[in-house]
Amino acid sequence: MLPAARSQSSGPIYSAFQDEADFRELLEDFFQSAQERQSLLRESFASGQLGTVRVHAHQLKGASGGYGFEALSGLASELEEACKKPQPNLDEIGPLLDDVVDYLSRIRV
Repeated sequence: MLPAARSQSSGPIYSAFQDEADFRELLEDFFQSAQERQSLLRESFASGQLGTVRVHAHQLKGASGGYGFEALSGLASELEEACKKPQPNLDEIGPLLDDVVDYLSRIRV
């Protein structure tokens, strides 16, 4: 799998569906979930619960594309794969988790 494109920007990130009125409420729900997910990911990683990090990454991978955040789907996929390795490498997982959390923190509706 190719690495997900990493944004060089630190500005806000909007869904590909931001202009579609039918998606407004769904995007607001995703935004709220994204805010909560940041803490869950950080806490799980800090306590060594890589299985939980993997589950959250898997959920983000699946949901984010459907909400118009394709880059997040790719980042979450990388994080999930790193957590699934027989001998997970914290030095690899940490920066991937940082990328996902950074992306989540920049999502706007």
